[in-house]
Amino acid sequence: MKKLIFMAFIACSLSAQAQSPFEQVNPRDMQILKDLVIRMDKKIDLMRKEIKDLKEKLDEQEDSTDADTNSFSTMSRRSNGPNLKALNKIDLPEDPSKEDVLKYLRKMSAVTENQNSYAPSDLQVMMLKEIPSKYLETVLQFSGMQIHIGYAIPSMVREEHKKLAIENLVRNNNLVKAIIRYNWVDDAWKQLLNGLENKQYLPREWVNIVLQQNKEDGNKAILTYVSKNVDVNLFNNLKYSKVSKDELKKAILRNWEAKRYGHAWQATQSALCAVQYGNKDALALIFKTISSTDRNSSYLKGQAIPVISQMLPYEGEIVKWYNENKDALVFDEEEVKFKLQK
Repeated sequence: MKKLIFMAFIACSLSAQAQSPFEQVNPRDMQILKDLVIRMDKKIDLMRKEIKDLKEKLDEQEDSTDADTNSFSTMSRRSNGPNLKALNKIDLPEDPSKEDVLKYLRKMSAVTENQNSYAPSDLQVMMLKEIPSKYLETVLQFSGMQIHIGYAIPSMVREEHKKLAIENLVRNNNLVKAIIRYNWVDDAWKQLLNGLENKQYLPREWVNIVLQQNKEDGNKAILTYVSKNVDVNLFNNLKYSKVSKDELKKAILRNWEAKRYGHAWQATQSALCAVQYGNKDALALIFKTISSTDRNSSYLKGQAIPVISQMLPYEGEIVKWYNENKDALVFDEEEVKFKLQK
């Protein structure tokens, strides 16, 4: 194929030498060019046929797999991630109208209904990014596929969308990435604080950008957010910020009381923060997590061990040492460590 293209380039170069009616192309060279074009057309047609045949084989293979799988496992397999076969059949016309975009969104949404595992790399995200940015408002107002729209929407924002992005910030939290990219933080300040005060979960960029401003109202809003939602990484950032240390402690302990009996992830994250204020119930929960045989807790264990290993004067195996000495532990606030009572 490369050889054909090279020869065509040579032939085209020869024909391009005819700069005026008095400089005629050599008939032999013109015939070479015509032959090459014919051969390339045939090659392209063959490649198209091969691609078509390959797609048909893939479809047959998928259909065969579906037929050999029981209905429960088939449903489970399809609901895990994107249905690529169905999504690949959805096309957006060139220079689409608003109605074209809505049809495109509805078809994608229908295919996505049974999906329960999502990632920024999902095909829907790439397909959403193909929508012209002039239809940003149409995408923002669409009620389906909110997770995928959240992944895609920041890259669709242009400078002329400033007002639209700020107005929709609290509804579509990932727009904060565009707010930061275009330096609209001051203009979106009211919405940024509103999110911290009223939303349960926000992107880390949201909290960090408010924290960086070090404004009194911003720090107060962050403490409100922390009392509802915190993890050990966010807490580590806050410890070294200019947020009031006393108010931070109060917010963390409020969070601990709210989360300690809840979901294991949230309870452990809260415990890893509360333990740094000497809370022994939080310490007990952390050791419960470390001692768990649940393989899903491996990430939490990886976070917990570095935190408590610096806070305990243990020797040997840490779980065994804790079980033997937990009743004798006292907390030193200045050193942020537990010590054995003398």
